[in-house]
Amino acid sequence: MKLYKYYDIDVDGLARYKKAIQIIKDDLELRVLSDKELAFISNRYEKELINGVKGEGCNLAMVDTLLPSVKAENLPKGKSAFVIEIGGTNVRSASMSVGKDESYVLKDYTKAALDSVEFENEKSFFDSILRMTKIPKRRPDAIGIIWSFPGRSVKSKERKGVDVVTDESELTKGFIIPGIGKRPIGERFIESICKRINWPKLIPVAVMNDTRAVEGGIVGTGFNLAFGRYNTEAGGLNPGIFTKIYKMIDKLSENSGRQLCEKQISGKYLEIGLNALIRRFLDESLCSSDIPQQKTEFISQILERGEECDELSDISDPYILKALHFASKRFTIRSTQLVGTLVGTGMRVFADDFPDDVVNFPIEGSVFWGIPGYDEYTTKYANQVLDSIGKKVIFEKIEHAGLKGAGAAALSMI
Repeated sequence: MKLYKYYDIDVDGLARYKKAIQIIKDDLELRVLSDKELAFISNRYEKELINGVKGEGCNLAMVDTLLPSVKAENLPKGKSAFVIEIGGTNVRSASMSVGKDESYVLKDYTKAALDSVEFENEKSFFDSILRMTKIPKRRPDAIGIIWSFPGRSVKSKERKGVDVVTDESELTKGFIIPGIGKRPIGERFIESICKRINWPKLIPVAVMNDTRAVEGGIVGTGFNLAFGRYNTEAGGLNPGIFTKIYKMIDKLSENSGRQLCEKQISGKYLEIGLNALIRRFLDESLCSSDIPQQKTEFISQILERGEECDELSDISDPYILKALHFASKRFTIRSTQLVGTLVGTGMRVFADDFPDDVVNFPIEGSVFWGIPGYDEYTTKYANQVLDSIGKKVIFEKIEHAGLKGAGAAALSMI
């Protein structure tokens, strides 16, 4: 439906649209960042990364995973790793090996949902994980574990490899696992397996978070970046630039004052911002009171449909949909500006880990690959930073990138 018709102009609709745009642009200050602001944010992130590597004065929860980048040509052929991802309501697992063409091959992939996030103790937690996991009877040559909780990487004392220690108080996503911090995660997990299957207890292990496993970035419900062996916890960066809408998002979140960069990027917070905007429209009587709360997918859908969308997600007011299209575009571009700038900055700081002039950088996440144009915009802003060192980035969508990366890290321990 066209908003402007030669003989039939909806004066009230146009007035509501004009007011809605004024709220977006002026009252809530939803806008894209200038080149000067992006340079300011890049400099802040660069300083944090340098300090994080030195181990001094870093405000990010940056982690040295002790797991350098791995290339397929350097991994043993004919060997396999059992890989498992733990840290959300779903548990995923598979067997991974390196093919003759040096591609990563997954077999026996499984995915299952946890019944609960609260457990009596760490034993009941690992027992629950194993009940829903297909453990290969033929022992693998190594084990890779994606542990998507905060933790500290340590060299394994019992076997060759890298493990993670997590304190119970560090658990996120509502998980309660008393005693989880008594021993390293990999050590405890392998012990549970060995009680069920005749595997050697000293099998090599590599435990890491999801971003290091991907060896790139996560841009979905949350946001994070890893470069080489470093998980940078980029979502925790304080970008130092906040407009009213992002201050509102922070105030409405459950962790006000934290993850300030992530709150301008990830799907979880884009959803909060979108619904805050709709509530403002309702308060101003610009739209019907029966508009439902929207999910992040609404942004993808409306950008796919275009600004002349007539009806979407129980909203049939074309003037409000046009305004929401305008807002969704601005939310998206600002998110891509930050992701691209941080990726480019990280690759510039850790240039030794990216020797090629054109770098393939894996990204996982529904926001990055689900919102139309997101990857193109992010590429643009990343390459603006990388131009200073003569490099370019190409973002890769790799199916099961995390499991494959965890398997590669595990095989490098052999």
